[in-house]
Amino acid sequence: MLHPSPSRRRLLTLMTLVLLLIIATDALATGPNGGRDLQVLEPHIHYQARLVDPSTGQPRPDGIYTLHFALYTTDTGGSPVWNENWTGPVTDGRVSIMLGLADLIDPTLFECGTQWLGVAVDGEPEMTPRQEIGWVPKAIHAYQAAYADHADDALTAGDCDTVDGNDASEFALSDHSHSRLPDAYGVVASDGTVHYSSGNFTVKWSSIHSGYVIAFDDISFHYQQDLCQVSLVGDSGICPAGASVRIGSAGGDLIVLVLESSGHLRQCPFHFVVWSGGRY
Repeated sequence: MLHPSPSRRRLLTLMTLVLLLIIATDALATGPNGGRDLQVLEPHIHYQARLVDPSTGQPRPDGIYTLHFALYTTDTGGSPVWNENWTGPVTDGRVSIMLGLADLIDPTLFECGTQWLGVAVDGEPEMTPRQEIGWVPKAIHAYQAAYADHADDALTAGDCDTVDGNDASEFALSDHSHSRLPDAYGVVASDGTVHYSSGNFTVKWSSIHSGYVIAFDDISFHYQQDLCQVSLVGDSGICPAGASVRIGSAGGDLIVLVLESSGHLRQCPFHFVVWSGGRY
C-alpha cells in the first residue's frame, strides 16, 4: 500500500459530485405552532471519483477498498458534523456511491455557512484540500421552508436571520410553485445492473434494440414529451473516448443506445434522470 507525503495525498481525482435530493415520506412532523405537516427529508449525496496511484497517475488495482467520508464546517481542522464509511469493490479505480445511506445526513447541516467534504482511503490520511460543498445542497433546507406557512412554523430556523441581507418579506410565499424532483433516476452498470436508483424501474439489455430498455413502474415515458438526461460513465475500454448516447421510447419504456465513434452499438455504464410530462 502506498503512503504518500501530505503534498501527494490526492488519491482521488474528483470527476463529478452530483447531488440528488431524495424525499422520504415514511414520517411526518408538525410545526410547533400547529402549522402544516413537514415531510421528513433523507438527503443523499451522489459521489463519483477515481482512485489513482499518485506516483503514476494510473488507476489503483481492482479490489475492495474502504473509503471514509466526513462533512466539516471548516476547510481545515475541526471535528466532522457527519461521517460515514463505505466498503466495496473498485474497478479501474472508479468509485460511484450514494452518501447518506448508512448514516443519515441531517438536512439542517446545510442551513447556514459553508461545508467541506473530506475523504480518506483505507485508513490513510484524509485528502487535502477538502472539497467544498456548493449551493445545490442548500435546496435541502429550501424544501423545508416550502412547508412553513409562517416563520414561526419553521422547524429549523437556526441562526439564519437573513439571506444575503434580506429578511423573510423579500421572498416568495410558501404556496408558490417549486421545481419538482425527478420521477426516476439511477446508475446503471454495463451489464444492466442498477445501483443507487429511485427504485421504480427495471433495466434489461435488449438484443432487438442493441440497447438498454428501462421499464418504469409508475410512469409512461415518451422521448418527445418527457425530459431525460443520460450521461455515460468512464473510459479506458469501459466507455471509449468519443462514445455518445441516444435515447428513444417504445411502449412507455425508455430506450438508451450507446454508440462508439465508429457508429457501432455497445454496452456501457451510464446515469440517467427522467422528468415525466416535460416539467422539472
